[in-house]
Amino acid sequence: MNPSLSQSIGIVEATDEGGRSPSKENEKEVPNVPNFTKDVDKKENVDTSASIDDIVSQITKLSIKKSDTEEDSKVKTAFTWDSRCLKHEANRDHLEKPERVVEILNEIKHQGLFSKLQMVEGRLASKEELCREEGGYGPHTKDHVKTVDDSVHLTFKPRVKSEDDPEDSKLYPPCHYIDSDTYVNEYSNIAARTAVGCVLNVTKSVLEGSATNGFAAIRPPGHHAGFHNFSGFCLYNNVAAAAKYAKEKFPEICKKILILDWDVHHGDGTQQIFYEDPSVLFISIHRFTKDFFPCTGRASEVGKGRGKGYNINIPLEQAGLGNQHYAAVFKHIVIPVAQRFSPDLILISAGFDCVVGDPVGGMNVTPEGLKALTEMLMAPEIQKDGRIVMVLEGGYNTKMVAKAATRCLEALMGHHGPQLDPISIDRENTTDGKFSTTIQNCLRVHSRYWPLKYEIRRSSRRPKKA
Repeated sequence: MNPSLSQSIGIVEATDEGGRSPSKENEKEVPNVPNFTKDVDKKENVDTSASIDDIVSQITKLSIKKSDTEEDSKVKTAFTWDSRCLKHEANRDHLEKPERVVEILNEIKHQGLFSKLQMVEGRLASKEELCREEGGYGPHTKDHVKTVDDSVHLTFKPRVKSEDDPEDSKLYPPCHYIDSDTYVNEYSNIAARTAVGCVLNVTKSVLEGSATNGFAAIRPPGHHAGFHNFSGFCLYNNVAAAAKYAKEKFPEICKKILILDWDVHHGDGTQQIFYEDPSVLFISIHRFTKDFFPCTGRASEVGKGRGKGYNINIPLEQAGLGNQHYAAVFKHIVIPVAQRFSPDLILISAGFDCVVGDPVGGMNVTPEGLKALTEMLMAPEIQKDGRIVMVLEGGYNTKMVAKAATRCLEALMGHHGPQLDPISIDRENTTDGKFSTTIQNCLRVHSRYWPLKYEIRRSSRRPKKA
């Protein structure tokens, strides 16, 4: 399944990094970013069955002023979200829906963390930050950017009430499907530019030193979007744009970037964008079978040209893997490679569809497990200044997404949890033999480029007598 959009249509200028006003042509009215209020200790949650405008109004009550955040913590964690990202919505109940972000905000509120975060406002990413041509430094072609921006001109189909769910009374907006999975509505171009802008602003905060690390609760997700293609709910590649931005705006302190993608689906768009770039190390941990989207991400896909060796795929060939399996992947591959690479910035494509209970992922990692993995990446031996930016990708059990995102946020904030005990990958491990074989194969492939140790699997056949 490799969806694409055949139509290509003009560019709507957006607010750039300098804050210049956007052109109003073709721009739909969307809610402003809420004014943050002080009632952070109230425990009420957002009603996710309400309309998007009502949700925005409710979330206003859950947030805080940037000036109200605590300043005494040694670790300062930046956090961003933007109400404009909630306006991107399908004309039916879809896996990629606004509630994914709303539930994260509810959980952060419930855990009393808002007052400890450094709030960062969102903005629209500029054409220069999105486009790799015409003087830009972004990840996408000008035709791709043009197509997203002018999606407002498409014909949007209204919702057809489901006969299977007559009790569903929610009002869904009209939308247009550009493939079997990925949709746009009249607000999607603004939502997609805002998602990128949020990630860039958090990245800027971290690289300028006003924050130690950061988390961007944004949508639509991005890691399937390539140079010039949509795919898997993704319009722009948010993490790729952040990597390009960091290298362009902070060249003296950001020469090497690690992108770690633990979404259960392979980050094929991110791989495509950096496949020949030795300054960006891309590591993806994902399920891989012939019928599991996007059917890419083999261990043998190691990069090309100067980028050879800087693309590391860890394709897990079975469902049901959990904390101990992921801990083994980190222990034997991710951590030693990251230490040797010594990145100036770590970007995490945080897909929470690897978490237990996801309707798509089929894995059994727990929220606490991801917290422990995040702590492993925060070791000063990997990134001495602690520069990590975590960006929401997939994850479709909204309650579990919220719990996992909040546990990872706690790790970024310096709240320690139990560590994981990695499963053995020795060949004597008959219980998890398939997993062990997969990891040993990855070690064998990538040991050509990195100091990794793997078992030599000797043949069981006896040699012939002379």
